[in-house]
Amino acid sequence: MLESILNESSLNESMKVLIVGDPHGDISKIKKSDLKKADLILITGDIGKADLARKQFFENLKRKREGLPELEKDAKFEKKVRMEIYDSTLSIVKELSRYAPVYSILGNV
Repeated sequence: MLESILNESSLNESMKVLIVGDPHGDISKIKKSDLKKADLILITGDIGKADLARKQFFENLKRKREGLPELEKDAKFEKKVRMEIYDSTLSIVKELSRYAPVYSILGNV
């Protein structure tokens, strides 16, 4: 069956895959690549920016060492964190999809 699917010309073709790891919401380094030559773009994870969550995490570590209570995570803050990740992820995927189909690994920011 495989022989009927593949013909001789398809065996001689190659596919160029651009693999991107952990942009964290910053597309500037990715844009230095020759995106127009990619047939497919694979993002391995950490697409979005999580600066707000990271800042609060490290602030709480510092507060814990000083014997202070942790900063509260209210619904408004949680929404800001989710939207920062969502918006920056969507921005990167939209930009990269202008050049080639984009795939990502499920389960990573």
